Amino acid sequence: YNKNFIKEITCYISDSPIEINRGYRYGVSPIEAIKKGEEKILFLTHPNHWFYNLEAQLKKLIKTLLIKPINKKEKFKRL
Repeated sequence: YNKNFIKEITCYISDSPIEINRGYRYGVSPIEAIKKGEEKILFLTHPNHWFYNLEAQLKKLIKTLLIKPINKKEKFKRL
């Protein structure tokens, strides 16, 4: 969160639970950012969003497929 470092970033991506914005807090995946030509991407990940036991993975998958995913429109705020 160093201001000199952050001001150089062209795209900030943070993961979220899969049922919110397909797993990306601000709605952009790393692949989408690269395709858009973003040059300096900061990707913040949280291991608890990516590692689950089989039962938890199946529950999340079913929930995501059956219930419309939540699309929260959050805007990145610089500190």
